[in-house]
Amino acid sequence: MREGILALLTVLAISGTAHAQALLYDPEPPKGSAYIRIANATSVPAHAELPGGVVDLGAGTADRIGSYQVMENVAGQHISVEIRAEGEARADLVLAPGSFTTLLLLPGGRSAAMVDETQFNQIRAKLSFYNATDCKVAKLTLGTNGPAIFEGVTAGTTRMRAVNPVEAQVIASCDGNNAAELALNGLEAGARYSIWYLASPKPIAFLTRDTTQAWKP
Repeated sequence: MREGILALLTVLAISGTAHAQALLYDPEPPKGSAYIRIANATSVPAHAELPGGVVDLGAGTADRIGSYQVMENVAGQHISVEIRAEGEARADLVLAPGSFTTLLLLPGGRSAAMVDETQFNQIRAKLSFYNATDCKVAKLTLGTNGPAIFEGVTAGTTRMRAVNPVEAQVIASCDGNNAAELALNGLEAGARYSIWYLASPKPIAFLTRDTTQAWKP
């Protein structure tokens, strides 16, 4: 009985701040699976067809970003994604088992696949910064003249770090092109977040909480 109560308390303790992580492991996908999400950096809504499902994305802010989806038995296989946004295109990917990948849809039918760093920390929040523009080197700073949180983030790439879940004002920029100041509010320890820097057509930046679709056997 005591063991059962302790197990229940443990589940309740992690269910709030680590809800996103719990989705990854309950139930656990087959070994050899990987995770992929689609992000739309074009000027129009996008449609992507993946093995086993479709993803429709908007052209606003958070509606541009999809959830991570499970791709089963990816070892040694090519994954094809059919894309409709600014024209039609196809992306062919090789996903490493256990990896998390973001497929970024770019203007002109282009795309960039980025392998996301995965680091789960129950004390701190995981924050990723994506340079979803053609600008060569982007950065994220605290306020206008504050220290850099991320710098040297080249076009079509991402960086990640663990941060304390405090409130702050940040600015994403590249070559002097600043997005509007962005408030980091409501970050939770153990959760994962992404900041997206886009040219749409002027620079914008927004925050999303990373989510993963539950795998169903």
